Amino acid sequence: MPGSADDAIGRALHPIDTSLRRDEYVQQGSFLYLSDFLPADATPRLIDAAKALVPEVNRNYLPGHKAGGSVSRHTIDELAPYIAELYCSPQLIAWLEKITGDRLLLSHEDDPHAYALYYYTRAGDHIGWHYDTSYYDGRRYTVLFGVIDESSCRLDYAAHRPNLRISADRIASRSS
Repeated sequence: MPGSADDAIGRALHPIDTSLRRDEYVQQGSFLYLSDFLPADATPRLIDAAKALVPEVNRNYLPGHKAGGSVSRHTIDELAPYIAELYCSPQLIAWLEKITGDRLLLSHEDDPHAYALYYYTRAGDHIGWHYDTSYYDGRRYTVLFGVIDESSCRLDYAAHRPNLRISADRIASRSS
């Protein structure tokens, strides 16, 4: 039986120079890209969970903004608890606190968007440029794990400043 999600996070974090990554995070405007973050035994578990949840995908279309599907936290909790375990990993939270310099808390248990899977699997699926918003008090962070990437698109991001727009491809080449 494979280890727990927290064990996988511990193995992923062991070789990382946290001080160096903290400096990169600050220099890159509160952004950090890590290639192949999870250990080899954890990624297939995420892929299997993502594939198993395909029948649960809620498809939506917002003209000019988005076409795709998603699976909420509540469905993940019921059918793919390994994903929830990653989100709640004490080792991941402690490490992210060192990176951000903030005390981090989990989102409310009734928040269906605390963690979710997003599926862009059909021709024409897309997500337009947007800022992730939060309706809670205080600062919020987004952690993205790419699970299955069969797209021809790339991730661009802006970190809290409209004048800072950086391609993750550029960050990836600098962080390698």
